[in-house]
Amino acid sequence: MPRPHLLLLCVAFAAAPIETAAAPGEELPQPAVTQEQTDEQAEEKLILFVMVDYLGHGKANHESDPRIYADRVSYFDRGEISRDAVIADQQSFYRRWPVRSYEYIADTLKIGASNDYSVEVTFRYNFELGNGKRTKRGVGVAKLGVAEADGRFVIVRESGSVKGRK
Repeated sequence: MPRPHLLLLCVAFAAAPIETAAAPGEELPQPAVTQEQTDEQAEEKLILFVMVDYLGHGKANHESDPRIYADRVSYFDRGEISRDAVIADQQSFYRRWPVRSYEYIADTLKIGASNDYSVEVTFRYNFELGNGKRTKRGVGVAKLGVAEADGRFVIVRESGSVKGRK
């Protein structure tokens, strides 16, 4: 089923411009991709964003590119805070748990409409945290509000929870 909110978010990534007028008797040019292809491409791009940019795909943390967040972020139960405050909170977490790994769980990404200019992206991931004395493993659920800014995805909302410990 077509998801117009994905199309709005990903026009810059997937859709080619088309002409809006045709000579009499001529058909209008068709987009380079169909709605279904656009949705599939958008979902693939969001999965890559989650795996590479958000979960780090082997990176230690978001310090490598804090621009993953918008200037202002609705962050867990803290309300709307600055990107710098988000990064400071994460750096505190990184000091408590210096050894971290996160792995996206395949086929758990769900994309939904939002009340603003973003889309809601929810997914599950496996995590392992260590500090030299303890190790924690489990399954987490992340809920992100993702928007497009300057040709890239940014997080405008973030919340989540732990759904199970291993």
